[in-house]
Amino acid sequence: MTIKYIVHWTGESTAQLPDKVQQLIFDYFTVIEHENTNSLLTSPHITTVFFYFKHPHQQASLDQSLEICETLNKKLIIIHHGLCSKLCLQWIHTIKASIDLSRTDLPEQKIHELFSSLTQQINKKSYRSRETSHQSLEKLMFDILHYIDSHIDYSLKEEEISAYFNYTPNYFSKIFHQATGTGFKAYIMDKRISRAQAMLANEPEANIAQIAYQCGYKDVSYFSRIFKKKTGITPGNYRQQNEERNKKQA
Repeated sequence: MTIKYIVHWTGESTAQLPDKVQQLIFDYFTVIEHENTNSLLTSPHITTVFFYFKHPHQQASLDQSLEICETLNKKLIIIHHGLCSKLCLQWIHTIKASIDLSRTDLPEQKIHELFSSLTQQINKKSYRSRETSHQSLEKLMFDILHYIDSHIDYSLKEEEISAYFNYTPNYFSKIFHQATGTGFKAYIMDKRISRAQAMLANEPEANIAQIAYQCGYKDVSYFSRIFKKKTGITPGNYRQQNEERNKKQA
């Protein structure tokens, strides 16, 4: 099994990425999505963050993120659709990379090369600055997150997973938050809702009950409440909006 480095993601969800780009990112990295951008950027354990800038209304959030990064000497990797060309010049020392998905001259191979380069940079930094115990923690967290991703449709309890990996619940909670920047329950919820968004957008033949079940929710009403709480709309409305957007783009 190849170890994939953990990266932190904010802005628009990865579920809204073009399918090929989304798959490329998941091939290279273990992605942890965050809703609270300010909390993410001010975490002392996080130095580089992916920001998916898809809609103009996210401009204020992106501007604030760049200011925080400049103040705290952190970096943003911005994925966008031709919305921030001027920003790249203005914030040249803060933006680590800019990926413009609207460019027709940006072939898949170029994105491969960029992600490969980023992985090598992370690897070199890890090699220079981390002791063996920290490298072991990176491997442990990869195993934990891979286990969660592989069992996201099952009931997942923190005490059971900590026991599975032979750690006390308190220590497990500590290292999980340190590595991901979020708590166990919040991480599980974000992963499940992200999977539900992808299924609602890409699997029109699956009904909402099936999607809820495959995302670890046995109660469809509860799933719908959680989905609306996280996204602001019901699963049905989310699917409808995606269908309407796809028709306009066709």
